[in-house]
Amino acid sequence: MIRRGSVSQCATRTGSSLARASCSHGTIFHRKDPGFVFQGGGYAAPLAADQNPVLKTTPYPAIPLEVKVSNVRGTVAMARTNLPNSATSQFFINLADNQALDYINGGYAAFGYITDMSFVAEMSQAPCVASVVTDGTYYGCLPVPNLMIVSAEQTRP
Repeated sequence: MIRRGSVSQCATRTGSSLARASCSHGTIFHRKDPGFVFQGGGYAAPLAADQNPVLKTTPYPAIPLEVKVSNVRGTVAMARTNLPNSATSQFFINLADNQALDYINGGYAAFGYITDMSFVAEMSQAPCVASVVTDGTYYGCLPVPNLMIVSAEQTRP
């Protein structure tokens, strides 16, 4: 369960809007980077390691970057491109204290935290394969079989 904490209101609005709109339903965790992050929310299932992934569209515009909470173990943050105001639907779970992400390219905005890390530990045991798409982009380790998000909901502390 992801719970909102006292985090960036802009990212929180986006995170809760994505949950309400079911934007993450049917997407997968496409990047497993042990000891760093578990990333998902952008690509639809099924996805194979040798495929060119197609981003799932979201009806929401990119959000302005607001970094107010540190990227520590168990927090959930918006993923984005190298452009600071480019976060849309992808997010990542911090598997470790990643305070460097508070500063790289303007930082990455946390919007919630995992209330029970045991399910993340279980997901971390999933086998994965190196994922390099045809344009040469390396996406890290893709969990196979895909770990799909079947539902998302907003909770309040």
